[in-house]
Amino acid sequence: IEKEAARRLIFQELIKDGLNNYIVATLIRLVPVLLVGLVLGFVFGRDDLFSASLAGAFAAFLLTWPIMLMWDTVVQSTWHDKKLIFIAFYVVYIISFFLTARVGAMIGIRLREGAPERMTRTIDNETRHIPLKGVSWGELAANVTLGLLANGAVAAWNVVIPLSA
Repeated sequence: IEKEAARRLIFQELIKDGLNNYIVATLIRLVPVLLVGLVLGFVFGRDDLFSASLAGAFAAFLLTWPIMLMWDTVVQSTWHDKKLIFIAFYVVYIISFFLTARVGAMIGIRLREGAPERMTRTIDNETRHIPLKGVSWGELAANVTLGLLANGAVAAWNVVIPLSA
């Protein structure tokens, strides 16, 4: 009963005082990743879309690797049994930064190159349309949706983890 009361108290405090601040903090955390992706996409174009996305994922990895590596040393003993949950959380966090940087890069590419130009190429007797440059609104919408889902999962999980203590 004591643990359940503590969980309710944590959740009530998050809602009462911290939800607006939490949303602002989440946006502040994501805006630099989005802007760096936008600049990289604008400067380097479609050829380096994956590299720009990977830069975002690498930034998240750099923020989390010390905790993952030194878990037993830096984390309170009450959380030691939650290591796998946190590792999974960090993986989703890295994916969310990858997708956020990708969205930023796609916006930068769209600003620089506009709509996609496609080249038709025959490979193994199969005709394929390969985007040479630019980003379509459909590609951008799909990536924004994936980015929102991943970042929503991180934000929600960040609230749920303390409740599981």
